[in-house]
This record gives sequence, structure tokens and C-alpha cells, in this order.
Amino acid sequence: MKNAYAYARVSTKDQEKQGNSIPEQLDRIYDFAAGRDVQIVKTYQDALSAYHDDDQNSVPGIHRR
Repeated sequence: MKNAYAYARVSTKDQEKQGNSIPEQLDRIYDFAAGRDVQIVKTYQDALSAYHDDDQNSVPGIHRR
């Protein structure tokens, strides 16, 4: 079995309304992993807009170059 991380993100309220909420994304990620003998060892979630976020340095994994 392989290990993996799950990352779910929404940047607009419309995404949440259109079936792309964080819980719905995570359900699809876990289903995908289960069908491929992959164990999710950690889950990351973001509910923000990278476009409108003035302080991207506060978001783990996002770095300005």
C-alpha cells in the first residue's frame, strides 16, 4: 500500500454550491485512493482565494517567487 496526502480547496462560494465543497472533494479523493490501494495519511484543506489573498505567505505550501 502506498501513502499519500489529500488536498482540498475552494476559492469561491459558487464552487461550494456546485458540488465542489471541501467535504465532497475529500469524499472523491478517498474513493479514488481506496480503489488504487493508497492510504491517505494526512489531509489539508484551504477555503480561500489565492487571487484575492494579499498575504499568500501565510498559506502553507504557497510561496511567492
